[in-house]
Amino acid sequence: MSSNVVIVDDRNPLITYSGSWAQAGGSIEFDSTTTCSTKEGSSASFTFTGTSVTVYSTLAAQKTPNVTMSFAVDTTTTGTFTVPSLTSDVHHQSIWASPILENGTHTLVITQTEAQSACVVYLDYILYQTTSDTAGPYFIDDTDPRITYTPSWTSAGLDYDFLHSTHGSVGEGDSFSFTFEGRAISFFGDINNGGLPSASISIDKGPAVLYAAPVQPTTVTSNNLMFNSGDIAEGNHTLVVTLQNANTLWLDYLLVTPNSPGFSSSSASSAPSSSSTSKSLGSNSTKKHSPTGAIVGAVLGVFALAAIAAVLFFFCRRRRRQTHENLENLD
Repeated sequence: MSSNVVIVDDRNPLITYSGSWAQAGGSIEFDSTTTCSTKEGSSASFTFTGTSVTVYSTLAAQKTPNVTMSFAVDTTTTGTFTVPSLTSDVHHQSIWASPILENGTHTLVITQTEAQSACVVYLDYILYQTTSDTAGPYFIDDTDPRITYTPSWTSAGLDYDFLHSTHGSVGEGDSFSFTFEGRAISFFGDINNGGLPSASISIDKGPAVLYAAPVQPTTVTSNNLMFNSGDIAEGNHTLVVTLQNANTLWLDYLLVTPNSPGFSSSSASSAPSSSSTSKSLGSNSTKKHSPTGAIVGAVLGVFALAAIAAVLFFFCRRRRRQTHENLENLD
């Protein structure tokens, strides 16, 4: 059974908040949302099925912060996070990661144990490892080994990139591909305003969609949705993205919507389509010629010759008889 990483936004209804929480967020954050608290004792709980869980946040710049969060999984695995002194905001920051857990259902509880009058820790999203084939969406970072890049792609990463990593290329014709199981896929990345990239995007070698980056309000923007497949047939697919000009194309992450519960990719892939079967039959009929027609033609020819011979024989015999009778009459 395959394992995937699921991303859960701070506003997901599966997260239950207790106490006093405020909502915030900007374009850098996942789904442009965050949630924070200034009250000690405020908590958030999340139940999931998997083998590990990590919490990501935006941290506000503070010279002398006095803010602490505590974490517990199933009341036994615990940890804490104390905000360090920061001169600038930090995004996509992992503030706590669980150890490897037994594969099963677990409950994470996050508690604001120390707080101050202004929000400092802004919960952004949760990532957890799961073997469930229906939980989603799956989060695929640009560093995922399942993504195949052509040689000239390079790795980079700044504060505003998810997991602080990204892949980019400036070579026209360069591409990356990713094979996945699911019913939808999205592609997110950075855009440099000084050089707007364009790319062709296709799934399963189907008609390509052309992406042309729009002009940005600032020098660099992150977390841009560059492609959304919409609903596609459930099963195995391959996404291919190819750069169409010499401006840098950046890949930050992909999101995949998993197949519906109960979907079987093996049964779907093993059943041949009617069109492929028809083509197979058509090609065989042109390659193999049956001798039946030649045999039938030969038989008919023999019968025809025999019939003609019989008619001629009867005609000649009758003619001879008439000639003989005429000679007798002359006598």
